[in-house]
Amino acid sequence: MIVVTCEETFDSKNLVGTYVCSETGEFVFKKGPLTVAAEQGLWLVLKNVEETPSDLLSFILPLIEQKRLQVTSTFTIVPKLGFRIFCLANYDNSPGRNEDI
Repeated sequence: MIVVTCEETFDSKNLVGTYVCSETGEFVFKKGPLTVAAEQGLWLVLKNVEETPSDLLSFILPLIEQKRLQVTSTFTIVPKLGFRIFCLANYDNSPGRNEDI
């Protein structure tokens, strides 16, 4: 199981992965938690999803609908059996919460 606590600056690159410069100076793809969980058939728990930009959740939708993840323009994966994604929201701390509800 992979647990990720989201925050306002968390975006699709944090979730899927991005290219980084290696020690040898070449750019290599570093997989994010969503990619790792899907490839290995693990559970991914995203905590505090209400903190993330809305485009992040829309990025996950094709994975759910099409059962494949477009990681890069040349790298697509089909999640391994057992992969699950859970999105947890903590509305108790959300600004503007109505205390009477």
